[in-house]
Amino acid sequence: YFVTDSVIVIVVVKKKRPVVIVYPRDQVIQKAENTLICFINHFFPPSINIKWSKNGKNITVKNPFKKCLSNPDGTFHILFTLNFVPQKGDIYGCTVEHEALEEPLTRFWGETNFYISKF
Repeated sequence: YFVTDSVIVIVVVKKKRPVVIVYPRDQVIQKAENTLICFINHFFPPSINIKWSKNGKNITVKNPFKKCLSNPDGTFHILFTLNFVPQKGDIYGCTVEHEALEEPLTRFWGETNFYISKF
């Protein structure tokens, strides 16, 4: 809240569930390092926990690019990246924990999404 000329204004923003999309930054190239992006959008409040997994096992990400920015509607969005070398059969997951969710939300990217160039 804030006060203006002896009037108290209270701003109430409801919790908003995040929308999660996982996609490669560029065309995926076989046997080369690529980058997956977990784009999380339209969530409030801004406190959020994000994890990557590979084939169901958590991955520790060193120095992930993770930047939380505000949207014009008062919600937030964030990009969370993972560098990876694709191998046949691998499934990557981005799991989001947020207080507006009843349980963690996971989106997957994997073999059915591979558009691998051999160049």
